[in-house]
Amino acid sequence: MRQLTLGTENRSSIVLIEPSVITFISRHRQLTQTACEAGGVLLGHIRGPHFHILAATEPGRRDRQTRTSFHRRDKVHEQHFLKAREKDPFITYLGDWHSHPEDTPTPSALDEHEWNVLEKHVSRRCVCLIQGRRTVGGYLVLPDSGVVALEQIGASRRELQSNTW
Repeated sequence: MRQLTLGTENRSSIVLIEPSVITFISRHRQLTQTACEAGGVLLGHIRGPHFHILAATEPGRRDRQTRTSFHRRDKVHEQHFLKAREKDPFITYLGDWHSHPEDTPTPSALDEHEWNVLEKHVSRRCVCLIQGRRTVGGYLVLPDSGVVALEQIGASRRELQSNTW
């Protein structure tokens, strides 16, 4: 497996996702009819307009998970961030990830609402990933500018559909 690279249409912002993060998030695909959404935070480095995702947190016991929603409530996400920050003082919160029970995920009304809240409370760009059953969707949340869908760069259509990127 290799890094997954996402970017804006004009490549003004690039997101690199480490293979370990891809593997971790893909383990939370909703492959059964009863599987609940999962989610967490994305951690890594920001370099100008670009992101390098190095880690993701997993759902905690106090998070609220249903078939069609995920609400992060457990302090485990913050604890994971603080522990990572002890090892690497440059690591930062990059955004959120969660799963959807569809092959190719599309943002729900709840996602768009949450991104509007994020846009108002974080004074810089954030990355949001949605893991579907077959592919992952990436979105860049821009302060005061809305959300931009990211496209996958440098992977074949076959790799993207087989979820082996």
